[in-house]
Amino acid sequence: MWEPVLMKSPFALSAGMLAGVGLLTQLAVVHAQPAAPAFTNHVLELDGTGGCVELPPNIFNDLDEATVEAWVRWDDFSGSFKRVFNYGDALRDLSTTSGNGTTSAGFVVVEPTGKSADLHWISIGDILRSQQWVHVAGVAGKGGTKLYLNGALVGTNAYTGSFSGVTNGTRNYLGQTASTNDPPSNFKGAMDEVRVWRVARSAEQIRQTMFQRLTGREEGLAALWNFDDMADGVVKDSSSPRRTSPRKTASG
Repeated sequence: MWEPVLMKSPFALSAGMLAGVGLLTQLAVVHAQPAAPAFTNHVLELDGTGGCVELPPNIFNDLDEATVEAWVRWDDFSGSFKRVFNYGDALRDLSTTSGNGTTSAGFVVVEPTGKSADLHWISIGDILRSQQWVHVAGVAGKGGTKLYLNGALVGTNAYTGSFSGVTNGTRNYLGQTASTNDPPSNFKGAMDEVRVWRVARSAEQIRQTMFQRLTGREEGLAALWNFDDMADGVVKDSSSPRRTSPRKTASG
């Protein structure tokens, strides 16, 4: 069963440390940030036995463009897609994930036709590393679909849909698949500062805030889960207005 645990904050990472994910040339654009004040940072730690966070359904259905961000540490890639964020239903969803048993990074938006041909994928092979923090951002909207790692653009897709094109948010998970057709993600690792924006953020905007703790009142912010505000098994949305998230029961 997962519990938020105290760990070294990903905000303390420097550009040099981030180079371990294989973006040596692209990371030249990521400048080291000033040292943040000391604070206790909570992250979501999942042990690979099916634990996840179940977020409120249908809360992003009206977004014609969006950005989904998170700091992620994958500890294991074996077996299946290791979903970070997944919203929707089988073959009609939006997801940030690792590859199917691989170290590739992926972002996918699926049109609501229920056909596999309408999966609009960005998949970048052999770029993730076990037990290393990486900042992941998926952008979907009128300017196309984009995937950023550590603030660097690594892949694009011409598809211009977003949450509103998925047409449903039946399931909304951190660390689990929204599809009943797929095996469980069994995500093993950690994540922090999960953010959903109601705008398609630029590379510069992503880099400006990726090392910052947000207040929850930032313009364009639709939801923020930073795991610093949890009580009685409920992970609270730190954005304003708030959304709350019941903790999903898991064994292990």
